Amino acid sequence: MAPWVVFAGALALTLALSWATAAAARGRDAVRFERAAIQARHRVTSRLDIYIALLRSTAGLVAAQPDIARDEFDAYVERLRIRENYPGAQGLGLSLRVSPDSVAALESRLRAEGFGDFAVRPDSARAEYHAIVFLAPLDPRNRAALGYDMFTEPIRREAMERARDNADAAMSGRVTLVQEIAGRRQAGFLLYVPVYDADAFPATVEERHQQLIGFAYAPFRADDLFAGIFGRTLAPEVEMRLYDGPVAADSALLHDSRTGTSLVTPRYAGLADTLQFSVAGRPWTMIVTPAPAFSEGRRAPLAPVVALLGVIVSVALLALARARRRAVLAVAEARDMFGRVLEQAPVAICVLRGPNHVLEVANPSYRALLPTDPVGRAVRQVIPAAEAHGFVETLDRVYASGSPLVGNGDEIAYAGDGGDGAASRHFNVLYYPFTRRDGSTDGVIVVAIDVTAEVQSRHDAEHARQEAEHANRAKSDFLAAMSHELRTPLNAIAGYVQLVDMGVYGGVTSQQHEVLARVQRSGSHLLSLINDVLNFAKLEAGRVEFDIRDVDLRRVVADVIHMVEPQLEARQLACRLDVAPGLLVRADEEKLRQVLLNLLSNAIKFTEEGSVTIHETAPSDRPGVRCLHVTDTGIGIPEDRHAAVFDPFVQVNRGLAKPTEGTGLGLAISRDLARGMGGDLTVQSRVAAGSTFTVTLQAVGADSDDVSDDVSDDVSDDVSSDAGGGTALADDHTLS
Repeated sequence: MAPWVVFAGALALTLALSWATAAAARGRDAVRFERAAIQARHRVTSRLDIYIALLRSTAGLVAAQPDIARDEFDAYVERLRIRENYPGAQGLGLSLRVSPDSVAALESRLRAEGFGDFAVRPDSARAEYHAIVFLAPLDPRNRAALGYDMFTEPIRREAMERARDNADAAMSGRVTLVQEIAGRRQAGFLLYVPVYDADAFPATVEERHQQLIGFAYAPFRADDLFAGIFGRTLAPEVEMRLYDGPVAADSALLHDSRTGTSLVTPRYAGLADTLQFSVAGRPWTMIVTPAPAFSEGRRAPLAPVVALLGVIVSVALLALARARRRAVLAVAEARDMFGRVLEQAPVAICVLRGPNHVLEVANPSYRALLPTDPVGRAVRQVIPAAEAHGFVETLDRVYASGSPLVGNGDEIAYAGDGGDGAASRHFNVLYYPFTRRDGSTDGVIVVAIDVTAEVQSRHDAEHARQEAEHANRAKSDFLAAMSHELRTPLNAIAGYVQLVDMGVYGGVTSQQHEVLARVQRSGSHLLSLINDVLNFAKLEAGRVEFDIRDVDLRRVVADVIHMVEPQLEARQLACRLDVAPGLLVRADEEKLRQVLLNLLSNAIKFTEEGSVTIHETAPSDRPGVRCLHVTDTGIGIPEDRHAAVFDPFVQVNRGLAKPTEGTGLGLAISRDLARGMGGDLTVQSRVAAGSTFTVTLQAVGADSDDVSDDVSDDVSDDVSSDAGGGTALADDHTLS
């Protein structure tokens, strides 16, 4: 057959298939449009049926309880949750039938209930009144409708009379609700269900006229209602215009869902449908046209799709083939890279397969540890000591559990030929399960890092540390013994000097008295230095015991102040104390007194003029802690030497003063004593601005009443007394 004939036949077949495909598409579009239109109508009618059922239940409630109170009706409506469960309804209300003689009483009753402006309107004489009495939820729109007589408006009256005479729900025509008091006005309508006052349902129209109580009703703003029915987008595939009555007149338009210029393609421009239906005895007309979204739901023509799919499949196959080739090359490169990583890795790596842990892969670093090639041999054969060191047990555990393990510093003996030349080495070992594709364990990957040198270094460091501690203990023991041996003769020398000075061995001249006094001062100073060395040695050796108990802080400070009164008097310095009476802290009283004596002595020593102040604070960020501050107006300490003042055998001399006597151990001992009592000792100072040393102690949860009045009074009296010689001790606490 000639190619042109085949080509022509293919074109004819293509045209036929295209026409058939287009016709089928048009048929599907028509069916889809009709289904969408029917669904839109169904959504409207089913929703209104729900509102009618709600009104019937409300009418039944009022008929059973004609004297229903407002709070009962409001509670009933609130439980219905109108706005949430029945979106679109403006509210739920009750319009009562009122005789002309009862209008004034009704108005008075409603005004007494809190509706001061309530009145039945319009205010015109008529044989029968109907007034909206209940309407909930009572928002500003619904409040505006209270008292309105809907029976005076013809469209509403027609629906109310139809409901009354037929004893059934009735819908009104298009109206403007009295609730339209603000914003854009919408078309509206109302649903009515009659309420009768009778034990039995009235059978005739005459009985229904006589026994009518009123109407349960619901007002609707049309746009709000259909927004509640369809949501923001209305029907997804259709637009609609809804008219009151059998004719689509502009004056009867209730709702138009069209939002602007239609974007529907010309293919669907001819699709339209007019649906007429009745709701509660009122005819409605719905004109439905395709929405812009309708064209989005159509099926695409098959021929272009098939051609496009063929191109896509061909391109995909080409891409797949090229990707497969790249994958093969990538796998080969990855294997090569993995091999090079194993070859060049500075750690020992091996793969053990099976429950017998047969070495399948071992890199050069691993092989270098062994005299022979381990591949293909069980770990027990390669490392005879593996069983004894627990290596095999660890491999069994990882193989059985499938969980990794890490061993740090494991010691493993690797044997040569038969194990004669075994050498122990230490490794950090990672045991990681080697799994199959299904997740089951097939072996164990072992990565071993030789840390023999590091382990040996740690052992050497530990040995050096122990030797250093031994030497330090020996030094402390030596210092303690030396200090003890030195103190004994010094005490004897001091005693004999005192006896000579007293004239026990004969008369002493004034010049000799002066020399003996110098000897006594030098001996006392040397004894003080030896005591400092001895105390520091005890602290370093850990032989100082602390008797921690509740201590009256003010009493201890006052005692120490009395001890340094001669120094204060000699320097003409004022001393101020601000510590609350009865304040208890947890401390060793003797050690605390030693710390404070050291701090006060230093403060006096480095203060030429001014004062020394002792006060306590309770830091807000550290509950249960008390801080005792010793502040002087001396020469201060450079900021870069604050830490150095607590180092043993260091005398900062405050950088600005003449050299002072001492070992440089006082502050070091004081800080160690403070820390031994669970506190600390810190410093804040600036050159020429004085220094503040702070002792931190644990507070006791007791008031000053827990300390006897006698003790507090004694301390206050002692501290406030005049020290003599122009040196006064002022108690700031008692003055505040």
